[in-house]
Amino acid sequence: MKKANSLMMNIPSDTIKQYAAGDALTTWRIAKKLYKIITDEGLVDLYNDIVMPALNEYIRMTDSGVKIDEKVSNWLKDEYEKRLEFLENNIYTLPLCQEWEKIKGKKVNFASPKQVMELIYEMGKAPIQLGKKTERPTLDDNARKAILELPVNSKYSKAIEVVRGMAGIAKVRTLYKMFAAKASSWVRDDGLVHPEFLLHGTVTGRLSMKSPNVQQVPKEIPDDEWLKEHSIKTMFVSKYPDGYLVSVDYSQLELRLMACISGDSLMLETYRNDGDIHE
Repeated sequence: MKKANSLMMNIPSDTIKQYAAGDALTTWRIAKKLYKIITDEGLVDLYNDIVMPALNEYIRMTDSGVKIDEKVSNWLKDEYEKRLEFLENNIYTLPLCQEWEKIKGKKVNFASPKQVMELIYEMGKAPIQLGKKTERPTLDDNARKAILELPVNSKYSKAIEVVRGMAGIAKVRTLYKMFAAKASSWVRDDGLVHPEFLLHGTVTGRLSMKSPNVQQVPKEIPDDEWLKEHSIKTMFVSKYPDGYLVSVDYSQLELRLMACISGDSLMLETYRNDGDIHE
């Protein structure tokens, strides 16, 4: 039996019933107070006409689920593990890492920020990048990006080569940990993945989700052929035998909703004529 341990539905009922009962009781007790607050703030129509219908749709979407091709997900897991091993071994063959090992008598420890900064800044002679807040030497995302923008055919070429290798490892490791390594654990007893859609997950009100957050599945990365050929998206398939997945991107969705809700004549006229509100 496959379980995603963080999901309540996978916990035995005898174990969860006391928690669920307390949860329901607490919600019932505070409902009147909360409803009074939204009444005083003039938000009842928003709650009844938008929030609750949206919540019901989110529940329906969660219940509907999405299918993962487990053969593909298992293949991706194996491929990402092999790729990580290759990249991690390969970075030590780079000239700067070889020089480090020759001088120090051991391989550089990429888990040590101190050693990596010594490798890049002292041995690699790359311009030292300072953190915006700490104003101390760093190799954070912004620093690595700045180093990768240096001229390739320069005295910094060895450092650039190592930073590029580190970036490649980081990309693959992130995708492996977030998706490839976990995909099979998401599948429930019905053979589907049921991401939990959140109405309150962001301050802006944008759709968000968890367990798992499939919104974070990346598009193909154009400058990396291996990641293109091993796209995480390929594990997601239609749950219907002859079905297919459709990708849809709404144009200016939030502003269109604002036009409809507010009734603003200028906005409505712009969209009726296929205009762009930003122009």
